[in-house]
Amino acid sequence: MEIRDITKDCARKSSLKGLPRIMNSHEKPLKALWIVGLIVLFGICVCQVWVILTDYFEYSAVVTVTESQLDLTKGNVQLPNILVCNMNPLQSEVDQYEESSDNKKYYIEEDFMNVQEFLTELEQVTSCQNKSCNTREEFIMAYIKYTSSTFLNYFSHVGYRATTILSHQKENFIIHCKLHLDVGGLSCETDCEDAGLVGLVQLKSYLKIQYGMCTTISFNYNDTVKITGISLTLHLDNFNDQFRKSEYFGINGNKGSGALVSLYEPGTYPMITSASQIASSGMATQIGYQIKSTKILNKPYGTCDSGSVITMFKHQFKYTEEVCRKHCIAAKVYTACGCVFPDTSNDIFIGDLLESAEIGNNFCFYLKRNRSELIEKYNCLQNVFEANNLDNTCYESCPRPCEAHQYSMSVSAVKWPKKSQYKAIYENRIANKKYAWRYEALKKDCIKENCTLAEEWKQEQLIESNLAKANIFLENDRHITHEEKPKTTFSVLVSQLGATLNLWCGITVVIFVELVEYFILLFMKKSERKRNAVENEDMH
Repeated sequence: MEIRDITKDCARKSSLKGLPRIMNSHEKPLKALWIVGLIVLFGICVCQVWVILTDYFEYSAVVTVTESQLDLTKGNVQLPNILVCNMNPLQSEVDQYEESSDNKKYYIEEDFMNVQEFLTELEQVTSCQNKSCNTREEFIMAYIKYTSSTFLNYFSHVGYRATTILSHQKENFIIHCKLHLDVGGLSCETDCEDAGLVGLVQLKSYLKIQYGMCTTISFNYNDTVKITGISLTLHLDNFNDQFRKSEYFGINGNKGSGALVSLYEPGTYPMITSASQIASSGMATQIGYQIKSTKILNKPYGTCDSGSVITMFKHQFKYTEEVCRKHCIAAKVYTACGCVFPDTSNDIFIGDLLESAEIGNNFCFYLKRNRSELIEKYNCLQNVFEANNLDNTCYESCPRPCEAHQYSMSVSAVKWPKKSQYKAIYENRIANKKYAWRYEALKKDCIKENCTLAEEWKQEQLIESNLAKANIFLENDRHITHEEKPKTTFSVLVSQLGATLNLWCGITVVIFVELVEYFILLFMKKSERKRNAVENEDMH
């Protein structure tokens, strides 16, 4: 049997629809009909296959939203950490001195400039009165004065040691902490100090340069004890009004009385996130939250960070897009200009510089610089931002994390505390503090004793201006997940290709077996020819 005959025989027996009809048809019109039909159908099939393959290799994704019961025991989802900062960063009762490890006493009043001194020096440095300033220099000086009139810049100038001393200490800021628990279906509560001994909760002081010393709260979940919330009684200490002495601090500083409460993902840098609320003074603020998760696909479907860490000086944190971008901008400015510009730098970049040494010349608008140096730094900053388009550059170099958790909040507030609670609050929470002398008016119980209107007003002012309560709790066990999934998976691709090939051309996987059979027959025929040729040579 010749190769031509083998090919014809395989075509007559083929599972490819229409091909046997062409080979077996004896009528030319019918044979032509099937040939044209197969060509047209094959062309349509090729177009459909091209569309399917193009769609697959675009690596499109769809977002699915699922709702499930929150399970904190698996470890992939955790309760959020809490960052609490006083909106007035300066405490009123600063110790006259601190004692260092070398047993030397450093006197606060001699070592550190206060806010008023800082503002006076800033005014002298940036003032164009009685000085020859052209229009551009006058604009630059006004800009430096405006951007520097913040607590972030004030603390940057006085340094790390001064910041930790002048701002609020954890034990004086959070005067009572209560953890709410669910043990075997029974609700109970315990002091955070007792809960901390068994590792359920941990409170730490943390430097947020624009707010001074803040407090971070983290939780450790276990199988037997379920943490449902936490209650904080906060002493805002609004007796120190230095930050209200300047119209600039009133605009750029932290004005108003209250505490900023922000939820952030465990392991990440303690940042003021979108999940933030203010616990106002004289109020009990109820802050309920729900946990939402986001999962996005990495290459080839997109670009995301799959769990790296951000290392900044001696600190390491779980990657977040916002911290990456801010640190990217700060690092590029620092590389180009040799200084830190607080409006673009995240506070950890400055905080680390403060911890490693006094910031000094690391600060772009440091007050010890002369006028020409300040103008030089301003021009450098302007050139860096105009030439490098930093926002877009750092946006592109900082992808979203592949998996992240967000927190949606609901807030309500009621007036707090009741007048009948004033004396108890003083005796249980304030009497042993160094600022207790400011609250002596609360010693008198105006519910049981006769108080003058002035005494009642004094009590209300003390409470409404300086105390706040924040109850932070998980609203329910719902866990909503937004997850990216491939629009077309490989198995779906195979199914679509199989359906298209079978619909238009009748092609199935059987045809691949037929092709193998065909090539085997060809190989056998070729081998037979070689063998016959050898035998013929031997005969001759």
